Amino acid sequence: MNRQFDANDFIDRIGRRLVDQFDDARAATTPSLIGDAMEKPVRDQLEQILPRGIAVGSGCVINTYGQTSRQQDIVLFERDICPVFSINDTPETTYYPCEGVIAVGEVKSTLERATLTDAFRKTESVKRLRRMDTRHPVPMPDGLRPPQYRHYGSLQSPSILNMEEWNEHDYRNQIFGFVLAGQLKISVETLHAACLELTRQTGDAFSPNLFTVLSGEQLTWFTTKGPRRVYDQQDGRHSLREVHDAHAAVAAAQDATHLAIFNGEVVFRNLINWIYHTYTVGTTSAAYAFEHYIRGTPRMTLVDFSVK
Repeated sequence: MNRQFDANDFIDRIGRRLVDQFDDARAATTPSLIGDAMEKPVRDQLEQILPRGIAVGSGCVINTYGQTSRQQDIVLFERDICPVFSINDTPETTYYPCEGVIAVGEVKSTLERATLTDAFRKTESVKRLRRMDTRHPVPMPDGLRPPQYRHYGSLQSPSILNMEEWNEHDYRNQIFGFVLAGQLKISVETLHAACLELTRQTGDAFSPNLFTVLSGEQLTWFTTKGPRRVYDQQDGRHSLREVHDAHAAVAAAQDATHLAIFNGEVVFRNLINWIYHTYTVGTTSAAYAFEHYIRGTPRMTLVDFSVK
């Protein structure tokens, strides 16, 4: 028995099992099985390596304005905070309020132009859902009510008011979208060109954030316009100061200058790290937004009981 546990190998095997299960489900003759592709063991293992506040499901995403996304293979939502509306306990009839959804993912056995286009359309259908605009109940002296928001995993909004208007295209206020595939059916160069073309068609703010292929390829949005970094090199009594432009991966196309290609064995672990990042820095509508899904708008009939 091997007494040394390899956490990296454990995480990588979860990624491979996810792709294999969805591949097996899509080969089935019953369409509903596709939505049930994530078996409980791999779902539980995926939840265990994610932040404790994240739960894993499948289904559609909705908003308070009556809009519904296309069905998503993976929905990562706030555990114990986000209500889930399931009609028959099946993914095609399970709905998650967008204010409680952290990330969505499309799982493909192979990535080519057709499956990539489908992933873009599904991600777009989620990112175009407008979260509820929640405002502080007490107006400012100018009469305006500042935006009220909260961080993922918390029911409380910050005590310090944020006077900046809510920017729905800021990646921190958006649902993270990723594509996970087992292998490429096209060249990396063709995939790169297709992603850029589809991003131009879809729009930067509505395109996937990350493209991960378990055969070792990953496409990440990248910027060369970050703040400049200064490095000091000590050589005896003298110091050499070097100034370099920052080159860094960013979370979304709207903040990027390039779409970079990375190769290696850590691509699925990088995806998990990006989900951690999103959960840490992401914000969403105030918790009272969930009340609107349950309470709705009651119809009232006024009856005059006054004495004539």
